[in-house]
Amino acid sequence: MNMSADFESYTFSAKEIDLAIISLDRSLIAGKMFQFADKLVSLGHQPLTLDNIADAPSREGADVFSICFPLATSNLGEFRLNTITTDWRASIISLPTLAFGKVAMLHDKMKVFLMDTGAYHGCSGGPVFEGGKLVGVVIQHPYENTKVFSKEEGYEKETALYTKTGIPFSIAVKAQFIKELLQTQIKKDKLNQR
Repeated sequence: MNMSADFESYTFSAKEIDLAIISLDRSLIAGKMFQFADKLVSLGHQPLTLDNIADAPSREGADVFSICFPLATSNLGEFRLNTITTDWRASIISLPTLAFGKVAMLHDKMKVFLMDTGAYHGCSGGPVFEGGKLVGVVIQHPYENTKVFSKEEGYEKETALYTKTGIPFSIAVKAQFIKELLQTQIKKDKLNQR
């Protein structure tokens, strides 16, 4: 299979939404096709269907949880890999971390919603669930620019310094955009099966 055909395994969103779908039915590894989805199912994993995906959380205040891999808590260790496998296999031993909270801000006109769960490095891309349905994907940890002033001797003006302060919330894109990307990828996969 050529690389342009392998590129059909990906569907990207607009930049401001920051999502991508990767088909697990067709993955090119070391020049050979690999059915990663079949391997996951054989290990007992259950795939989500479009019926398991809601457009967005139901309301502000709804109970939600996300699954993520923040570096500080999820990484348990590392092992050495054979040089041949370093391009397609992770060397980090990790377990997921669950973050529980509530929908803090939700509006029909916004593509994203806010949760009162912290997001840290490694949380981006984590699914957000409400009542067993996927309602979003974590894309960002909001920061606030905090102004810090310092005055050095001999200077008449104050020098303004800024630092970023993390806010204990998570920004997640609504799942309706995931559904759109999945439907596009499903069509691409069907065309490539012919």
